[in-house]
Amino acid sequence: NGVMVFVSLAEHHLEIIAERDAHAAVPAGTWDRIVADATAKMPQSMADGLVAAISACGAVLAKAFPR
Repeated sequence: NGVMVFVSLAEHHLEIIAERDAHAAVPAGTWDRIVADATAKMPQSMADGLVAAISACGAVLAKAFPR
């Protein structure tokens, strides 16, 4: 169960592509919220925005799929 974080620097685009079970296990709008939060940080720091997105995805997946 996982996600792919797709970043296109040339197009200024960030997308989270969730595997079917990962997508089904989280509330609607979760991935869109993470993208919005990350892209809001990116004008100040691209790295901070990406780290925030990856950390948020990890937290969501850990909650949905505990060990």
